[in-house]
Amino acid sequence: MKLETKLRSVYFPIALALLGAVLSTACSSPSGQKFPTVKGKVTLDGKPLAAGTITFIGTDERKASTVGSIKNGDYTIPAPPGPKKVEITSAVLGVAPATEPIPAKYNTATELTATTDDKGGVVNFDLKTN
Repeated sequence: MKLETKLRSVYFPIALALLGAVLSTACSSPSGQKFPTVKGKVTLDGKPLAAGTITFIGTDERKASTVGSIKNGDYTIPAPPGPKKVEITSAVLGVAPATEPIPAKYNTATELTATTDDKGGVVNFDLKTN
C-alpha cells in the first residue's frame, strides 16, 4: 500500500470525526437561526449502509458544512440551504474499516452533490461499488 493511501485511510476518518464534532456544535447561523433538517437513506448496492458518516460541504459563497452519522442506512442532519458537495464514508467516530467498501467517487474524490433549501427535506443516496 502506498504511504499516501495508508496515511489517508488512517488520518482522513479521524479528521472527519473531529470536523463533525466541531460542526455539530455549530448547527445554527451567526444570527442564531436554526438550519433546516435534511434526512435520507444511504444504500450501498441496494442495501442500507450499516454505519458511516455523511458530510454536506457548501459550495456556495458561505461554504457552510455539516456532518452526520449514518445508522442502518438512515441519516438526519441540520444543513444550511444551498448547493453541496457530499461525501459518504463507512468510518464511524474516526474509526475506519481495514478497507473502505465505499468507492472514492463517493468520499475522497466525491462526485455526489445535493442542493438543500430553507425547508430541509429528503435526500437519498444509492451508491454502487462497481
